[in-house]
Amino acid sequence: MKTRQGFVSNSSSSSFVFLGWEIERGKVDLIDFMEMLSPHEFLDADAQKKYNKSWIELTPDEKRDVCYDLQYYFRKAHSVAFLDDVEQGAPKDKTLIGILLDLDEDRISGRWEIDGLRDQLTEFGYSDEMLESLGITGSPVLHVGTMLT
Repeated sequence: MKTRQGFVSNSSSSSFVFLGWEIERGKVDLIDFMEMLSPHEFLDADAQKKYNKSWIELTPDEKRDVCYDLQYYFRKAHSVAFLDDVEQGAPKDKTLIGILLDLDEDRISGRWEIDGLRDQLTEFGYSDEMLESLGITGSPVLHVGTMLT
């Protein structure tokens, strides 16, 4: 029988491929991002479910809490990503805003048509108008990383 010694962690991690924009952390706030991406009724419904208040009645901390819940949903359902923490796979002092590209079922590889990647970003709601209103400029980047899950 083998015995482990030293630091042992029961957290796990997963690799991801991200397409989108890498910006300075703090340039775009999660609440502003989710308000632009989510219909108001969606935010209101989640606020009611979690705090029994409307979205407008929530404190900034409560809004952030609801946004993290919605962000998890969007990531799972639509691959939309707002990664602003090193544990989420963002580089130090950076925020990644974009989409997570699906890997094959074996979670080892993926294949994407380069010409279609920009269209895929637009399909998920990243219009030029939205990006401009958030102050995001430049071309999207491909980022490969690991996040704690």
